[in-house]
Amino acid sequence: MLEREPDLVRGRLMRAAIRQTQGHFDAAHADCKWLLARGETTLGTACLAQVMGMTGSLPKAERLMAALVERSANLPANERA
Repeated sequence: MLEREPDLVRGRLMRAAIRQTQGHFDAAHADCKWLLARGETTLGTACLAQVMGMTGSLPKAERLMAALVERSANLPANERA
């Protein structure tokens, strides 16, 4: 799917999740950074926090997610979920 449509946001997010479960954290991190670079701040931030939490930076990941939740009141319902 991403070979045909490399700018597909949901595809990048899904690939990042798959890479995390496979233990390919650097590759997952790259997908998260791609999301952020494309302006997907909510998805990219959550993605980065997941990678950080799985690679030994749990306190930093928790702070990142707490900040995201704090500002989530202004987000559309689908992103807030």
